[in-house]
Amino acid sequence: MAEQDIKEILQKNLEASQESLSILKGMRRAQRWGAVAKVFKWALIIGISFGAYYYIEPYLNKMLDAYTQINATINTVQKTGSKINSVTASSTDFLKKLDGLLKGL
Repeated sequence: MAEQDIKEILQKNLEASQESLSILKGMRRAQRWGAVAKVFKWALIIGISFGAYYYIEPYLNKMLDAYTQINATINTVQKTGSKINSVTASSTDFLKKLDGLLKGL
């Protein structure tokens, strides 16, 4: 090979290397910006979540208080119902005994 051919091949190789280097630098820059964007995205998601919780918390507390009151009311009604059932059972027994006494007369 002639010296001129070697110089041309080396020149083409140098140009290809420089082009590859610029492409690799661009890819690395894009990777860095992607990492920054990813961190920013997650920080935004977490920040919005905490902000939404802070904004919604009073309403959640009101709902929990209402649920607690409803639950207490239901328990009171159930206790009252069982008391009524026991009184009804006692009244039925009393009426049967009274009927038996009246028939015996």
